[in-house]
Amino acid sequence: MTLRPRTLLQLLLTGFTLTALPLAIALTTAVIYLDRATEHGREAVVIAAQYMRSSQKLVDQVTSLERFARQYHVIGDAAFLKLYQDRYGEIGQMLVTLRVFSDDAANVARIETFARELGQLNAAFLELTGSEDDRGTQSGRVIDGFAELRRQAHELRALGQELVSASTDRLRESAALADRMLFWQLAALLPAVLAVGAGCVVLIIRPLRQLDRAIRGLGRGEFSNPIVVRGPDDLESLGQTLEWTRQRLEALEEQKSAFLRQISHELKTPLTSLREGASLLRDGTSGPLTEGQREIVEVLLDNGRRLQRLIENLLDYNRLQAPVQLDRQHAIALDALVDEVLEGHRMTLRRQRIALARERATIEVPGDREKLRTVIDNLLSNAIKFSPPGAEVRIVVRHEAERAVLEILDAGPGVPGHEREAIFEPFVQGHAKAAGHVKGTGLGLAIARHFARLHHGDLLAIPNPSGRGACFRLELPLAVVGD
Repeated sequence: MTLRPRTLLQLLLTGFTLTALPLAIALTTAVIYLDRATEHGREAVVIAAQYMRSSQKLVDQVTSLERFARQYHVIGDAAFLKLYQDRYGEIGQMLVTLRVFSDDAANVARIETFARELGQLNAAFLELTGSEDDRGTQSGRVIDGFAELRRQAHELRALGQELVSASTDRLRESAALADRMLFWQLAALLPAVLAVGAGCVVLIIRPLRQLDRAIRGLGRGEFSNPIVVRGPDDLESLGQTLEWTRQRLEALEEQKSAFLRQISHELKTPLTSLREGASLLRDGTSGPLTEGQREIVEVLLDNGRRLQRLIENLLDYNRLQAPVQLDRQHAIALDALVDEVLEGHRMTLRRQRIALARERATIEVPGDREKLRTVIDNLLSNAIKFSPPGAEVRIVVRHEAERAVLEILDAGPGVPGHEREAIFEPFVQGHAKAAGHVKGTGLGLAIARHFARLHHGDLLAIPNPSGRGACFRLELPLAVVGD
């Protein structure tokens, strides 16, 4: 059993968790360490500061003790002796405080030495306070001993300053260590986090790209390739729905193709009989025709040809669903091919009194003759169909850079700008209405553009320079382009 996210939301949440959790743990660890280091450093700084204040106070008290001793030595007033004894008791309490705030064995030894020497000096001083004669030279030497105590008190104060500085340095080092630890944690975790993030992105993007390709394939009418989507269950379910849609569209496409094949062949047989019968009537096989009867027969033949063309378009469209092979072994004279197509429309042109204007150029293009003939025939049929009686159809053949250009311009209703691409889609017809009883299928232009692009050319609907009517532009390369 494989453990994997069941839905896209679970995959997103899992990816976010896997990428954010290691970073959060690293950051939390660094914050906790920094907080502890800061707390310890703060306590050390507080203790050092208290030791510093106490040592400074000790210096002041030793100085005061020396002053009271000297005043008693000079004046002999018992009040100074009382002040001396009070100050001595305070110094003893201060030394106890210094021992509490000191965590260094050498410093404690210095404090003990100071306390011992202070006690010895105090005992010697008290022995000399019995009589006035005792306050002599020996008393002076004892009192001078307080200067040594004051020096030691200054040393203890200097040691307090060093403790404050050392505590501050340790606090700074702890912060720097926390910064380094956080940096190396991030340096170690970042590649793994990026790898996990990239993996999650791949797991998300891959099924989305598969869905995108599948949807684009359906839009292009590619129904033969099965749709398979690998990823979270909800995206796989969407892929299965698209696969079901593909199968339905493939079945409908096959049904449509079968229907078109059947209906086209079934229509061609009776239509051929109708055209042959009309031809026999026109040729006078059943007797001479009056002018009116001949005109009716010509109408029958003309519409029969139009129906024939529509049926052929259906068959051509059916053949477009399979790969098309071009026969481009020989060069084709484009202007001569236009003449050949025009021969099949002479009767319609004469009956509708449509004039032709030609701009000729001798151009040969490599291509499949029958398919290019179909392209020109569809374009010319549209121009005639949409032109009003008595109008002019203009046909231009010319060189343009490395391409041959054929333009057919009519005087009909034209193609609006918003329809100039849509009319090349299968079964799409513009809003303009053609004259006559036989309506188009909307396949002629789709087939014509398809054949043009098979020749590495193109077919475009462009604005008519005259401002009225349609203009279709066929572009073909002058040399064979590799498939």
